[in-house]
Amino acid sequence: MNIQPVSLVIPTYNRADLISETIESALGQTTKFSEIVVVDDGSTDNTAEILEKYKGKISVERTSNSGVQHARNRGVELAHNELVVLCDSDDLLRKNYLEVTASWMAKHTDQDILYANFQTFDSNGEHADKLSQCPFDFLDEADLEKCISYNIPNLLIKSIRFQALFSSGVMFRKSFYQKLKGYNPEFNRVGAEDWDFTLRAITTGNVAVSRLPLTLIRRHPGNDSKNNTHMKMGEALILEKLLEQTRPPPAIAAEICQSINERKRSAFSSAFSDGNFALLHSLYRQMTSFRAPTANERMKYVISRLPAPIGKKIWQLSQRI
Repeated sequence: MNIQPVSLVIPTYNRADLISETIESALGQTTKFSEIVVVDDGSTDNTAEILEKYKGKISVERTSNSGVQHARNRGVELAHNELVVLCDSDDLLRKNYLEVTASWMAKHTDQDILYANFQTFDSNGEHADKLSQCPFDFLDEADLEKCISYNIPNLLIKSIRFQALFSSGVMFRKSFYQKLKGYNPEFNRVGAEDWDFTLRAITTGNVAVSRLPLTLIRRHPGNDSKNNTHMKMGEALILEKLLEQTRPPPAIAAEICQSINERKRSAFSSAFSDGNFALLHSLYRQMTSFRAPTANERMKYVISRLPAPIGKKIWQLSQRI
């Protein structure tokens, strides 16, 4: 089977210490990318110097710092092929990534976007793949060909209950991406900012998922995803936007509302741990509008309202328990 040419887009910002590994994983594919586009989002370290070493093997677009959403959109805009892959500049692609995905997408022309299962890795090595961590069968009752599932039932609900679909290693048709208008810059630097694109892809197109982990997601101190308050607030915001834009059937709308509330409860707890009492007060008012607070939540709220320095002392003591 003839494989369509595929473009790879790598957005980067101040990853001079890591981006070489990402590029090497792309260049070392068993099936080659026809082009690799790196969008340097205004890096202030020596990223430009590192990228210069790959002159002739990659193309580089330099922009003013506008966030990863803009960088991805710019990279896809520059891509010359219909099939495009994204990979963040601290992550890696398995050597057989393109060999597996490109041939499958060439055969399944009705599929718009293909997400890859992945493993996280850090200084301790690689960890269990994402799909194996799901508390239910994420791909239950889906069609399966080789290692790729498609026609996945209830994918929106499954993705709200468990986030298994990440941007690194996603392959899509450029025409579909343009139809979605790409990543929404409105969510730049919002927690879980990539999730908005994933949910819109699920509600708009045909989504496939590789059961085989084809991507390695790096975990390191620079990962924004470690801030639970930021992440949960972002997820809640994205779900509220989804509810507003799609107006889903009542059963799905109820599930989304429940998930929004759960994420705000999680953010409330994290805000207390962070000592972010302004956010805690705002969340408390929102939470009490749809249900009675628990005794634990009331206690945290009361502590947050105590005058300083008494309130601060009690809060500090609560963090040691």
